Amino acid sequence: MLTINGRDAREIPKPWRESRVGVVQEITVRRGEEVIETSLTEIAFGDWDEDCER
Repeated sequence: MLTINGRDAREIPKPWRESRVGVVQEITVRRGEEVIETSLTEIAFGDWDEDCER
């Protein structure tokens, strides 16, 4: 993981929490030589259902 919401992921305290259900986190990751920008929507533990994309 390179960035979280535009911030260097190494600068964000571990664990990266203060989970807020429904908040969208913009992340950038590196996979091999490819850099991928995507987003994650926080859900409450146990809220996973069949409508969520896997």
